[in-house]
Amino acid sequence: MILKNKRVLVVGGAGFIGSHIVAEMVNRDCEVLTINHTSSLDSVLRKKTVEQKIDVDVVYYEALCPSLINNVRGITNVLEAMKNKSPHTVLVFASSGSVYGNSVCTPQTELCPCNPTTINGLAKLLAEQIIKFYTLNYGLKTVVLRYYNPVGKGQKSGFLFDIIHSVLSGSPPIIYGDVQQKRCLTSVNDVVDANVLAYENPAAYGQVFNIAGSEIATIEEIATMACELSPFKGLKPKYDRDRIDCPAYNFVPSIDKARNLLGYSPKVKLKDMITMLLQEGQGQ
Repeated sequence: MILKNKRVLVVGGAGFIGSHIVAEMVNRDCEVLTINHTSSLDSVLRKKTVEQKIDVDVVYYEALCPSLINNVRGITNVLEAMKNKSPHTVLVFASSGSVYGNSVCTPQTELCPCNPTTINGLAKLLAEQIIKFYTLNYGLKTVVLRYYNPVGKGQKSGFLFDIIHSVLSGSPPIIYGDVQQKRCLTSVNDVVDANVLAYENPAAYGQVFNIAGSEIATIEEIATMACELSPFKGLKPKYDRDRIDCPAYNFVPSIDKARNLLGYSPKVKLKDMITMLLQEGQGQ
């Protein structure tokens, strides 16, 4: 299937990743509907709102509600509406590498145990389990994408955002805890590509995929690169190794499954991601 001239619903379409997906769908001549995740009338938490918009080719669920209960309500409303009114619809759900938590696996494949250590990670894992239930019991077409540290234009949070914010103010970024923790950053452009591929490949339906960039780096290496690329010469990271609320863990994903089944191939390099964010910050 080719994702062009389709009817698309983006849940969380005003957010960071959702807005990029909306823009890509417009470029593909799709009819785009959106729902947010707030308590307004146009909310994924309202069954009637979801039912009125569910007759689409694909739902991209990019929202993360601020509470566990609302996350369960939101994804359940979408799945119930699909089951009852639009069983042909494909759901592509934005999960996160945070579901693995302090993983015992290196690299992390989709078969590794999930032990989330954050509320967001727990919320994503709960949603994945609900999706799995509806997929197995009602035959719904679903794909789960576990993102690893998405970065890009319009981003307003995340550890790289904090580093860039410090660097552009001329202040050294502060690294808390173990500076050798490993991370994998993913360009939002590659994330959007993965979402397109998830819909276009029926072999992906019912599957879970890690979606990440192609480079692994320590937090120290990332912060140092941001300093070196900044307009402030001689800037270096500072360290706070004694902060006890920053447990050490590595996010080292395997994206072999996405490469093989989706044809996913991340294109944007770490240096280019950091350079883009610095340029965007300087232009504001």
